[in-house]
Amino acid sequence: MTKPFAVALVAVLLLSGCTAAPTPEDPADVELYLQSRLDTAWEQSTGRTTDRPSTAAVQLVLPDGWPYVMNRCMVESGFDGYSYEPKLGFSNAGARRSATGAEGLAWYRCSVSFPEIGDNDAPVSGTELAALYEYYRAILEPCLLIAGSPAADAPSREQFLDGGEGQPGGWNPYLSIELPASSSIVDSLLHRCAAYPTADTPKGRS
Repeated sequence: MTKPFAVALVAVLLLSGCTAAPTPEDPADVELYLQSRLDTAWEQSTGRTTDRPSTAAVQLVLPDGWPYVMNRCMVESGFDGYSYEPKLGFSNAGARRSATGAEGLAWYRCSVSFPEIGDNDAPVSGTELAALYEYYRAILEPCLLIAGSPAADAPSREQFLDGGEGQPGGWNPYLSIELPASSSIVDSLLHRCAAYPTADTPKGRS
């Protein structure tokens, strides 16, 4: 082996071992992704097309007034440059609104808090809520604990059924774990610990 070739080979080996670290994901994007995955899981588990119960207060809005309520909510969320024009739609400081990052997460939260009338008019029954609470406590919480993502203290059954400031049944253990570092970890957790009961879910404790 000639010396120049040996030097080149060492350089290649060194470079191949110095792969760039993955770019950290924006926590707002990870939270938004988690929320969207929970929404999808809710629809698949319940067969409902209406929103899953919210942990925040919900105010139904007439369709004609919804854009203005959303604009006000975005401004109150810290995006002072938000504006709405019927012909142009929403903009943020003159630019098109973003569906990602902190802005995208704020938009999601506002849309959950202010749904249009007709989008969320099928409340979950008390029987369904009781079964959901049983699933959370007996199956989902232990699964998350084993997976290394323990949930914070759960509300009592009465608090869960009442809803507090939000809607009855709004709490989910996934909303009280430490936010995962990436969307791939969210996928891994949801694959291992289903957010909502499925047809194959065993019955919990009685």
